[in-house]
Amino acid sequence: MTKFYFASDEINKGWKRYFNLANALEVTNEGKLPSIKTLNSWRVSSPKGFGFVVHVLDEFIEALDRLSAAGASQLDDQAKAAFEASLERAKALGAIALFLPTSFDFSPTQSNRTLLEKVAELNRGKLMLVWESQGMWSLEDMRDWASKRGIVYAWDPFMAFEEGLEFGRGDVCFKINERQGTRRHFDGYDMENLIEWAQGYDRAILLFRGRFKWRHLKEWRETLKSSVET
Repeated sequence: MTKFYFASDEINKGWKRYFNLANALEVTNEGKLPSIKTLNSWRVSSPKGFGFVVHVLDEFIEALDRLSAAGASQLDDQAKAAFEASLERAKALGAIALFLPTSFDFSPTQSNRTLLEKVAELNRGKLMLVWESQGMWSLEDMRDWASKRGIVYAWDPFMAFEEGLEFGRGDVCFKINERQGTRRHFDGYDMENLIEWAQGYDRAILLFRGRFKWRHLKEWRETLKSSVET
């Protein structure tokens, strides 16, 4: 049976309300970064089984961009230190995943693919390593490429379905934003599709983002609850 973690990228109207809505949180680098002490307190105060998806530090993303611009295929000491610091923050939260959002400038070159392989080696399987790309990376190619290297590629399942891509096994990270066109909201039928598409996976992280994230998160929770009850 698939273990679902469903999260937003901010707290809305306090922790208590959030815990009743989601069972995970995407911890971004927006605003002032919480201290290690604060992260520890979040872990202790969260319900049993609650999951945190922690973004790597901006310093690591900046280091990747710098190395990418130089055509490097190895991580330097500065990048390694920033990654280890990111792991420490994830450890303080007891996180389920470390999230790596690369920038638009981090393009699909062979040297950048090699850099990602080095990141996976540095992670050493300590956490689920989730990668979100921007730019010209191919969903079909990179999803499979990343999986073979111990990296979970974050992707839009509705876009994948429209492109006729098959859903797989192992771990997955779905990005749920708003749909394009006139019908921007996802409804219960869409959420039922999400449940079906995720059935082959062991763990599925659903990241609800954008203007309608709270509406979509509520729809998801109600649909998931109904599916379990039936």
